[in-house]
Amino acid sequence: MKTLAKLSVKVILFLGLSFQIQASTVIDLEWRTKSETNNDFFTIERSIDGQIWETIARIDGSGSTTVEHTYSFTDEFAPDGIVYYMLKQTDYDGTSVNSKMISVNNVPKLPNAKVVVYPNITRSDISVQSSNKVVITGIYSSNASKMSVDIDPNSQTVSVEDLPDGMYYIIYKTADGHEHTQSFVKE
Repeated sequence: MKTLAKLSVKVILFLGLSFQIQASTVIDLEWRTKSETNNDFFTIERSIDGQIWETIARIDGSGSTTVEHTYSFTDEFAPDGIVYYMLKQTDYDGTSVNSKMISVNNVPKLPNAKVVVYPNITRSDISVQSSNKVVITGIYSSNASKMSVDIDPNSQTVSVEDLPDGMYYIIYKTADGHEHTQSFVKE
């Protein structure tokens, strides 16, 4: 079996990275060539089982060159779970060869969570409810001073009964790691 290193293109790196953008996960694929001879194009193939492959992209090659080139492709529609990729290189004469298969663990997409902070005006408790896990990280006064309140990391409700009357901000972190702020009034 021919490998890319023994054919007309020397691929020195083929890797996949997974990262989140907003509420979806994409996979960046990158590869580099040391040199190329008669390189027409690359084909990126994807599989969810390592057996059945589908072509998801075609990237033009650089023909013949001794200059190192970096190529990339972003798979914006990768399925959740383990995803397999293979890089196929094709010469002008139609000769082609596949790289070794790589796998990427594609983190499941986080659903858009609706977060509700209530009540807006309270005498005793303030609550944060969400379809995903949220963690309350603090209560701040209107002059940005952190208030001393007991916060249970496993609870989505905080007692504000002992706070003086006034405007406050509750800070909470959602499952995607972002912090949010919501104002409320203590009477």
